[in-house]
Amino acid sequence: MINIIIIILLLLGFFNGKRHGFILQAIKIVSFAVAAGVAYLFYTDLAAQLTKLIPYPSMHDNTYAFIMDNNNMETAFYRIIAFAIIFFIVRLVLRVIGSTLSIINHIPILGLINRWAGGILGFVEVYLILFILLFIGSILPVDSVQTALNHSMIAKGMINNTPYISQQVQQWWMK
Repeated sequence: MINIIIIILLLLGFFNGKRHGFILQAIKIVSFAVAAGVAYLFYTDLAAQLTKLIPYPSMHDNTYAFIMDNNNMETAFYRIIAFAIIFFIVRLVLRVIGSTLSIINHIPILGLINRWAGGILGFVEVYLILFILLFIGSILPVDSVQTALNHSMIAKGMINNTPYISQQVQQWWMK
């Protein structure tokens, strides 16, 4: 079921990007990178504060073995939640600012290449967002989420095999 949802979301990302065009999608991708950079700079500070505000949920042994060992689960839990909070807040602010540039897409010179390149960037954008959400899901101590992720070849593939990003994110959040 998760495989189907992932495929549908990726296709929607492509068609949405195609509709927006390359320039707007490029702005969205840049805002994604900026949000990730800001989140990276500040997530450890917020994670330390979250440990005081949010109790760490109990979990069953070996439930999350497909992503990491259980020794770092509590630290990773708070780091990932902190990263996600900062990332999505910054992303929202930048998208509001970027939406003011929608007039660019109505320039007549831009055509087929703009739409197809926008589709590719839309796919990439949704892939990256899904990666973050799946990674967050992979450390949530909720049996139903873990079972669903363990049964999804696409989700496991995205979490463990996304070039550069899989290893980098694991180093950030689980060190």
